[in-house]
Amino acid sequence: MASDYVADKVHDKAIHGPGSWLFTFVLGMAIGGFIAGRTSKQIPVRDMPPIWKKRFGDSRAKRYAATFSGGFLILFGSRLAGGCTLGLFISGSTQLAISGLYFGVVIFVVAMLTARLIFGKIAEKEDIQ
Repeated sequence: MASDYVADKVHDKAIHGPGSWLFTFVLGMAIGGFIAGRTSKQIPVRDMPPIWKKRFGDSRAKRYAATFSGGFLILFGSRLAGGCTLGLFISGSTQLAISGLYFGVVIFVVAMLTARLIFGKIAEKEDIQ
């Protein structure tokens, strides 16, 4: 989006382009996860959790669009930050870094607010998971 601004930044130079092994690695994780999920006999895979059906209906297109949008926002944010922001929480909090602990609290609060915004009080009314 701002290629002139980003071109001089150290973080941008450290991240490999889309043709690198990192893209193949991420693609392999997605494909491997999909195959493992579809072939597992112990853990049932649901394309649509009951709480989603209760709140938004059983439209697969709507579910997949919401999932894609959320994934895009996560990838955009981590690319913008120059790395995986969850890594900041995991490695930073184990080292008791203030930034890692602070970010962990922010992640938790935003996740709870998002869940409340999206699903409202549906989960409290019934035993839906």
